[in-house]
Amino acid sequence: MGNRLKSVVWEIAILASAVTVLSCQQLHGQSTTEIAPNGVKYEVVSIKPSPEETQRFNAHFTPTGFSARNITPLMIMRLAFGLFNSNDDLFSGVPAWAQSERFDVEAKVAEADTEKYGKLSPSERLGVLQAMLANTFHLEAIRGVREGKVYLLLPAKGGAKVKASNDGQPPSPAELSRGHIAGHDMLMKSLVSLLTQKFGTTVIDKTGLTGKYDITLNWDPTADQASTTGDGTTLQAALKEQLGLRLEAGTGPVEILTVQRMERPAEN
Repeated sequence: MGNRLKSVVWEIAILASAVTVLSCQQLHGQSTTEIAPNGVKYEVVSIKPSPEETQRFNAHFTPTGFSARNITPLMIMRLAFGLFNSNDDLFSGVPAWAQSERFDVEAKVAEADTEKYGKLSPSERLGVLQAMLANTFHLEAIRGVREGKVYLLLPAKGGAKVKASNDGQPPSPAELSRGHIAGHDMLMKSLVSLLTQKFGTTVIDKTGLTGKYDITLNWDPTADQASTTGDGTTLQAALKEQLGLRLEAGTGPVEILTVQRMERPAEN
């Protein structure tokens, strides 16, 4: 999978737990006012090449807009279309530069729209972000679903052993790094998104777990490479031993996005 992150604190995975994807099937260079919810749009958008040389990035919605650091356009597309659980190879037609070049993004709505923006649902905010992609990157894309190879995340024999979050503390950014996944107040939707990134195969939640959980998962990353170093615990084994979950290969629906047009943004 392209842009595989060696170490990242992924705020986007937290956003995934709250998102219901918009039914915006086609995006053909429409104006912001045509596809932005309730006429809300980002009035000011600044996109500049990122000076950071690491693969670490962050992205989040603010009370007045959207902010991201060291992010590729492909990552923005993943967020904007709610495709957290699709791999990079399911984004066809994406230019090479959009997969590798990184940018710092600041987008804000007009002061008069601040209150209205604050009342938008998470999915409606994604619509505003989609509009930004259409206007700044001249994105034209078609979204669809196809059958493909997936992993089904299921309870292991004996049942799941995940710990329910009940301390009243706010969610913390999910952690994804070499041999480690962790998060506080996580939905299974966030966990399967992180597992998708690690396995390079779409993971579908079939656990039946609907609450919020404190997740800590540690494994030996060299074990997945058939190495004899380390403690030998594979990610699959760690899922079973530490969380009482298992992965089963199968087929299922995977979302795809076909890009028909996309251009580099004008630096501003």
